[in-house]
Amino acid sequence: MSHPAESRQPVKPGSRSADGVGEVIPFLAAMLLLAPGPAVRQGGAALRASCSSDAEKVAQLDEGAALKIRFAFSGDIGTCYKVEAGDRAGYLRAAEIDGLEEYERGRRMASDQEIPQMIRAEVGRLRTEMGSSQSAGGALQLIESNQPREALRMIETSLLPAARRDPYMLALAGLAAYQSDETKRAADYWAESLAIRPDPDVERIYQRVQKELKADTSRERLSSTRFLLRFDNAELSGPAASKLLDALDDEYARIDLALGCGIQEKITAIVQTREAYSAITGAAEWSGGMFDGRIRVVMEPSGITPRTRTAFAHEIVHACLARNGRFDRWFHEGMAQRWSGDRPDAATLQAAAELKKEPGLSSTQQARLFYAWSWLAVDRLYSRIGDQGVRNLIRSPQSVPAPSLN
Repeated sequence: MSHPAESRQPVKPGSRSADGVGEVIPFLAAMLLLAPGPAVRQGGAALRASCSSDAEKVAQLDEGAALKIRFAFSGDIGTCYKVEAGDRAGYLRAAEIDGLEEYERGRRMASDQEIPQMIRAEVGRLRTEMGSSQSAGGALQLIESNQPREALRMIETSLLPAARRDPYMLALAGLAAYQSDETKRAADYWAESLAIRPDPDVERIYQRVQKELKADTSRERLSSTRFLLRFDNAELSGPAASKLLDALDDEYARIDLALGCGIQEKITAIVQTREAYSAITGAAEWSGGMFDGRIRVVMEPSGITPRTRTAFAHEIVHACLARNGRFDRWFHEGMAQRWSGDRPDAATLQAAAELKKEPGLSSTQQARLFYAWSWLAVDRLYSRIGDQGVRNLIRSPQSVPAPSLN
C-alpha cells in the first residue's frame, strides 16, 4: 500500500491548545503569513479566453502582476487557472503563475465550509436539547457514525409517531433525511419543526436546503456496492459516470484496506459542475469537494484526473473516520491529507513545525499552518506507533493521544 512519503525533518516539541488563540508565532511562520499571493511568473504571461491552445489572447500580463485565482480547470493544454488581474479575467497555465500554494491550501479546507459547519452545529445543538432522551441519543449516534439511513428509519418508525409535535424530534428527522440524501423530505421536516417552534438555527439550515432544492439538477443515480453516485445526465454521460463510480470504489478499497473503515451504508457521492457546486454549497471558488454526510466533488470537464481522485480520497477518509466516532479536526485533516496524497509544501511544513501550540483557524493564513501542522502530527503518530497502531486508534477514538510534533 503506497502513501505519502513520511517527513524525516527534525521538528520541535509542540503541545495541544484548546482553541489555538494567542500563541506566539515563530519568525518563519510569521514570514509565511506575510508571503505574497499568486502572481504572474517571471517574463510575464498571456491571459487567454479559455484553457485551450488556440484560445484568444485577452491581455498581456506583466511579470509580478497580482492575481486572484477563481478555480482550476483541465483543458487541452493541461491544468489552467481562471484568474482575475485587476479588471481583467481569463486563464493562465499553472507554469505561468508563481505562488499557487495558498490556492492549493484553500482547496484542502473543503470540509470546513459552511454546509458542513451547519450540520456539525445542528448535531451539537440537538444533542444538547435532547440530551435526556436515550432514544434520540441513539439516532444521533447513528447520524454521527455515518449511518443516517438507519437513523431515519429509527426516527420514522419508532420515535416520531409518539412525538409528532416535538420540534426537536422533527429537526432530528430533517437532519437524518438530509444526510440520507432525501433533501425534499428533510426540508419538509424542518418546515414542520419551524411551524411548531421558530428557531433561527433551524431556519438558517432550512433556507440553505431550499436553495439547494432549486439549484440541484443532479438527479440521475448510479449505484455500486459502496456508493450511490448522483449526477446531472445533461452534464455527464452514463459511461463517464460509471468510470467515476469505479474510481470511487477503487479509492474506497485502498483506504478501507489501510484504515478499516467498516462503512455499512452506501455513501452518497454527488458530482457537479463548478457552477452548480458553488450555487448549492456557497463554498469558495477554490473548494473542490466537501463532506457533509455526503461526498460532494466538483466534476472535472476532462473526466477523471489526479485531482478528482485526490478529492474523492480526501472526502472518503472523512467519511471513514465519521463512521468510527468523533475525532478532533487535526486528526481528520491530517489523515485526509495523508491518504489522499495531499502533502503540504515544504516551507509551510517547516513553519508549522516551529509552532509551540496547535494553530487556530481564524484566517486563511492560519488555516494553512493548521493543515500542515495536522499533517505533521499525523505523520509523527505513524512514526511512533505504525500503521496497525493508528488503525487500532480508529476503532477507539477516545484513545487518540493529544497531537505532538516532538
